[in-house]
Amino acid sequence: MWRAALKSLRARKLRLALTALAIVLGIGFVAGTLVLTDTALAAFDDLFGEVFSKTDVVVQAEQAFQESPAGGGGGGAQERETMPESLLDDVRELPEVAAADGSVNGFAQVVDPGTGDVIGGGGAPSIGTSWDPNTTPFEIREGDPPDEPNEVALDASTAAEAGLVAGDEVQVVTQTGLDTYRVSAVVGLEGADSIGGATVTSFELGTAQHLFEREGVLDQIYVVGAEGTSAASVANAITPMLPEGVEAITATDAADEQADQIREGLGFFRTILLIFAFVALFVGAFVIFNTFNIVVTQRTRELALLRALGASQRQVFGSVLLESIVTGLLGSALGLLVGIVLAIGLKSLLAGFGAELPPTGLKIEPRTIIVALILGTVVTAVASSFPARRASRVAPIEALREGAVAPSSSLRRRAIVGSILLLGGVGALIVGLFGGVSNAALVVGIGAYLTFSGVAVLSPFVARPLAAAIGAPARALGMTGRLGRENAMRNPRRTASTAAALMIGLGLVVFVSVFMTSAKASASQILDETLRADFILNSAQFQPFSPQVARELEDRPEFSAVSPFRQGEIRLDGALAFVSGVDPGTVGVVASVPMAAGSIDAIEQPETILLFRGIALNEGLHVGDEFPVAFARTGTQRLEVGGIYTDNRLLGDYTISLDEYEENFAEQLDSIVFLKV
Repeated sequence: MWRAALKSLRARKLRLALTALAIVLGIGFVAGTLVLTDTALAAFDDLFGEVFSKTDVVVQAEQAFQESPAGGGGGGAQERETMPESLLDDVRELPEVAAADGSVNGFAQVVDPGTGDVIGGGGAPSIGTSWDPNTTPFEIREGDPPDEPNEVALDASTAAEAGLVAGDEVQVVTQTGLDTYRVSAVVGLEGADSIGGATVTSFELGTAQHLFEREGVLDQIYVVGAEGTSAASVANAITPMLPEGVEAITATDAADEQADQIREGLGFFRTILLIFAFVALFVGAFVIFNTFNIVVTQRTRELALLRALGASQRQVFGSVLLESIVTGLLGSALGLLVGIVLAIGLKSLLAGFGAELPPTGLKIEPRTIIVALILGTVVTAVASSFPARRASRVAPIEALREGAVAPSSSLRRRAIVGSILLLGGVGALIVGLFGGVSNAALVVGIGAYLTFSGVAVLSPFVARPLAAAIGAPARALGMTGRLGRENAMRNPRRTASTAAALMIGLGLVVFVSVFMTSAKASASQILDETLRADFILNSAQFQPFSPQVARELEDRPEFSAVSPFRQGEIRLDGALAFVSGVDPGTVGVVASVPMAAGSIDAIEQPETILLFRGIALNEGLHVGDEFPVAFARTGTQRLEVGGIYTDNRLLGDYTISLDEYEENFAEQLDSIVFLKV
């Protein structure tokens, strides 16, 4: 029987190849996603290793909140406090220290002198930093380090894009405004022109402190240990002199910490891509099921003849299953190759969007190969097991029939199974969308899978009337049209099986299209319903900018109301959440904030917070109640509920006043300013 199965495959090579293609796309997405993300992780591991290659120890404030929610709005990068600049001299005096550089960083964008537009802004970040002469990972390609207030060093990628060389003048936008600088140096990393496509500008320390509003303080101190001294011993020597909340860690630990943040962000990206991969596998499974159904029907007499010659049901089942396993292995192997090509394409696509990965070769882990081969083979085997089981039930007498009539079972069991799947899927969708469960996305995904499966199982019950209705116009074509319509109606099980893969594929396409259109319309509706402003001002990549911008706009006669908005992270019951900071005197002018209880003016009082109604109901909170809120800078405080609003699309779930915000956050996280003409 095994030889017969293999001969059958060799005799039908085209069918084997075409069936394998059904699994190629799904496995290609899976393998491509794993290869791309593994490559990105390896690239950033190498990059951060190079960034800290000349540093032994990093002194910095402890990170208040270790984890950051996906899609954070800037709070995660602003959780660290600064440290006094005087600490740098104390560190330099230690005998275990050979050299140390104080460093500050912030937001800076280069203006292209040819177009007048800022460079970057859509993908990789725009990084402003101080020049660290002893510990900088950059090598000078041309020019000299910046050591004057009007000088700046640019990464080679940005300089090339702007057509700049050492000695040219360039405008740079920072948190304090727009100024002109002389390009003192063009720098790059070993084997790379930039840090993952980011725009990097470096100033001498005093200038950087002024531009990034860090006068008298530092963000980090990078330390080089004395010869023969280990990084751990240098860190241990520095630790006793550090103020509370500041730590000294080895450069290896600092690199791992940075890589972990990248890994967290890539985890979300990987999940999105894998969802598309499993959707493709889901559709491919229906194609394979349908294909093997047709194959079993075509080979009814052949299988019956094998039964007549003594083959058992188990042997017939095994022969069909073997064909599917070989098909799955072939499709998985091809899918793995397609995935590698797809990873190369996605890597180039990311570079086109400004999110270029650090230079490194493709990372193909053994896990990727194993997962691709096993997953594709298992999906194919499971999809074909039902037709294989049907094939094993072919009676020897079928070999005497003139036509191939596949055995069929009662539709009663199909009706029961399909109804259970459909009801379970619809129930999961309702719970996920409206039940307030913790992992709604997973529940909705399971519900969608069960719903599609239930519809596919029940489709033979509607195939006959649908075929009659859809095929009615075909009768006008004469005998050909009538035969096609009647043929589709005669065997609803076959018609439904043939249409299943197309139904699932088109259903998913329509779902994605409707979802994206609805999301876009919902965003527009939010602006129409909640905003009364005529202009919205925000920075590229939602980087914070100085509150001075809002103050200057308030003095302009063109604007009748200017209201700054800020956003940061808080911790509630061990979980992270976002809180908005608003000006209670102007937010009601530029936006509609319907209140269910209390008023916006209540947050003018210290230690007062506004809540979204859904949060208040879930937590059983009312106006006047108090509850603990943990801030990264000031620790845990008990805030009083001053009001409850009914629409969280603009403010989010928690809102405090700007004064309260400035008291509890180390950084000024101005994310957006609303302007009213």
